[in-house]
Amino acid sequence: MSRVFDLSEFYREATNDEVEAFATHEKMAVADLQNFLASAGPLIRRKISLISQSGILETTEQLVAVAQIFNVPMNVNEQGRIILPTNKTELRQILRFLDEDYYESPLSQSRFVSNSKRRAD
Repeated sequence: MSRVFDLSEFYREATNDEVEAFATHEKMAVADLQNFLASAGPLIRRKISLISQSGILETTEQLVAVAQIFNVPMNVNEQGRIILPTNKTELRQILRFLDEDYYESPLSQSRFVSNSKRRAD
């Protein structure tokens, strides 16, 4: 018997309206909205979709503190908004962090980047 799992929510890409809503969120700062929208490829759109669903953006102060622990360069402007970089590598790193792809091993305290959302409990 073969089974089919609906993974569409994990691979759903954010629409232009959703990318714009993310970029203009009260906790985000984007220098050039049109450039951000034009350069948002499939990976960035998938991460934006997952981050938007998670509700993680409500805790900016905690996000910045934990980002420092994982050496994720996260800058905040004077309004307390996370500045999304124009550099795609740095942007992907922040989006992976916001999508909770970083974790610390409880045994060795080593830090890792995950490629799976499988829960341990």
